[in-house]
Amino acid sequence: MTRFFVPLGLVAVMAVPATALAAPSKADKREGKRECRQLRKAAVTRANFVQVVKLETKANRRNAFGRCVKVRTKEATSERNAAFKKAKADCAYLRPGKGGGSYNVPGDPGAYGRCVSKAARQYHAKSNRDQRAESLNPAKTCRKKQSEDAQAFRAEFPGKNAFGKCVSKEAKAHRKD
Repeated sequence: MTRFFVPLGLVAVMAVPATALAAPSKADKREGKRECRQLRKAAVTRANFVQVVKLETKANRRNAFGRCVKVRTKEATSERNAAFKKAKADCAYLRPGKGGGSYNVPGDPGAYGRCVSKAARQYHAKSNRDQRAESLNPAKTCRKKQSEDAQAFRAEFPGKNAFGKCVSKEAKAHRKD
């Protein structure tokens, strides 16, 4: 009977999808919420925020913030996992066994773990900095255009929903890049 349960347990463990192992952490959720709050603040009105989120995801006006958080959390999780994989590859020379043969740092069995942890934090921080530098927030861009030259803004985007039209145009242009 025991012989039957051990292989069955191993099969069950192997059947767990890879996505379940890479579940979002609390830090990823915090990062997603923070990004969505910043986006909501930049959009100024709820209608503008909903419009920006609709362009990014399938959301309606009732679940726009939740959908935004879900998408941003998923992105943060994948960034963290990519940073961790890169860090493991960079620190493989310290790994006992397959990667490095034996401990390359005598008397320090935790060198590999510390190296991976430090490198992963650095890669994740760098990817966050790069993302912030490269990210185009359509709402912020439109607010800037609107405040710099209001007449030109009204000429380019006439009508009642000028800001929304601008945000839509900026988001579409960003997606094409």
